[in-house]
Amino acid sequence: MSKTYYDWTLRTALFLRYGKDDVNPKKPPVDLLSWRAVAKIMKVPYDIILRLKRNFFGENKPKPSITKRITRSAARNLSPYPASRVTMANITDEELNFLISKTTIREWAPYSLMVRCNLFHRRFPDRRISASTLRKVMIGMGFKMKIIKVINAPQRKSDRLQEFEEKILELDQIVTRVLEQGGHLVFCDECIFTARGFQTHAWAQKYDNVIVEDRTGDQPC
Repeated sequence: MSKTYYDWTLRTALFLRYGKDDVNPKKPPVDLLSWRAVAKIMKVPYDIILRLKRNFFGENKPKPSITKRITRSAARNLSPYPASRVTMANITDEELNFLISKTTIREWAPYSLMVRCNLFHRRFPDRRISASTLRKVMIGMGFKMKIIKVINAPQRKSDRLQEFEEKILELDQIVTRVLEQGGHLVFCDECIFTARGFQTHAWAQKYDNVIVEDRTGDQPC
């Protein structure tokens, strides 16, 4: 693009956009037309009009070199304690016991392998495990996907008063611990949680299944 054609195209575009061609780049007046309309009137490709506009208003910022971009990206991912990858050969007893404990199996029953990998990293911040490795660990320890057993809780409220009192105390302890740690609480108002909202299969060992109580019906829960 020659300098003469560049100046003419820019001045014409500014005149159609703002009604005058002597425009201050720092304080442009109120626009009359859009840049796309200006391109159609002048019959000039829209990308050329945008390029002229960016050059005139100083919107073209030079991109950093590839070396700087790689260094900046590496600095964002840099951690003082980089997480190491868990394999079948270097998994520790503590990590293995945590993965196959009954509490973990029960609490992680509705989660997929990918979600379990994220939860594992939260429990062990300096370690990461892949879904394939986690699956090998579960199968190697005798776990497989088995159907979840659903049992019905007693329908009579009087038979469960002691259970509800214990759960209220346990919930109070959990809320107190979350507040002390500066966490967040999510209140679910008028929500109904039943076994129908739970997935039907979960990881379990031989001769063992994850058990869920069906709380449907007239029950104070």
